[in-house]
Amino acid sequence: MIPRSHRLRPVAQRILFAACLLLFAAVVAAAPLGDKPLFTIDEDCTAFAFSRDGRIAFAVHHVFSQHKFDLERDDFWISDAGHGKRKILNGEKLARGEGGFSYMVRTIRWSPSGRKLAAEVTTGAAAERHGDSTLSAQSFLFDVNGQEVKIADGDSFIPDSQNATWLDDDATVIYLESARPRREYTIWSVKPSVGHAERLFEDTYFLAAVWMEGGRRAVAVTSPEHGEKPRLVLLDLTKQAVTDLAPLDAYSSGLSVSPSGQKTAYFRDPGTLEWRIVAAPNTPHDVQALTGPYYWTRDEQHVLLKSGVERRSSVIQWLRLSDGTADELFHGLTFWNFAVSDDGRRIALSPPGKHIVEVYDLPEFQ
Repeated sequence: MIPRSHRLRPVAQRILFAACLLLFAAVVAAAPLGDKPLFTIDEDCTAFAFSRDGRIAFAVHHVFSQHKFDLERDDFWISDAGHGKRKILNGEKLARGEGGFSYMVRTIRWSPSGRKLAAEVTTGAAAERHGDSTLSAQSFLFDVNGQEVKIADGDSFIPDSQNATWLDDDATVIYLESARPRREYTIWSVKPSVGHAERLFEDTYFLAAVWMEGGRRAVAVTSPEHGEKPRLVLLDLTKQAVTDLAPLDAYSSGLSVSPSGQKTAYFRDPGTLEWRIVAAPNTPHDVQALTGPYYWTRDEQHVLLKSGVERRSSVIQWLRLSDGTADELFHGLTFWNFAVSDDGRRIALSPPGKHIVEVYDLPEFQ
């Protein structure tokens, strides 16, 4: 007679096997990437960004000592889609003034042509005698050969600016300039070869702006005046024309535009992501989501979101905009930073610790 425990063993094995299959399927569904990255950038990267042709510009943490100060001036590199990398600019050479000038790169943006770049940096200058320092946000202009692009033979840094980008003519830069203490901005345009900066939309202050169509148009949120609500607007930067889209009950952060330009999204408050169809802007849609950096997926029905403080480690979720369903990606691992290519086909991930960058193919989300 076969012991009862032996008779039950095949059943238990089948149950265990079925459970393993379900677990495997769940893991695959939660992490739809290959086991190995397409390529890895084995450097301590402070920022990185895809070009339209798949190259990655990245900044590498660089600290050195000078005149009793520990200074940081990140180096700039370019990776040719896994076919090698090259340093284009040594940060130590970007000295400014007599004090201990430092900067850390926060974002990098390619020109539409892929020949020029603009980096948003946080700068600091330590005083030689007193050791104190001042911090400011600036934009740094350069090209893929590491040559500084100076404004009328002056400086390649634009003070008190952010969100700088090159237009598709490769000759004009647009950017936001800090205007008021309440996180408000003005929009400016400059041709470095000429040197004269021009303020666009002179009577308007903005809370945010996102450039579209090679910088010729933008979606923006105007700053509320005299108790009015902030307004979502469409800007034609060439004609300096403003098209009103809709009043907003509130705006917190994170304005973005989908790759097709048909949708726009933003955090209405730190726990709500609101999105609208540009052609029907008066009908808002919202989902519950904690604020953080995010990117649109190719289908424009989802976003990839890393909730929490920017440049702090957290999980990445794919968030379905129709109903707010959120699923963790990549086995629930945390990442310090990430970026998605313009065509939505690749994702670059930077884990905690030494901030290497791993690049994967990103499949369609269903």
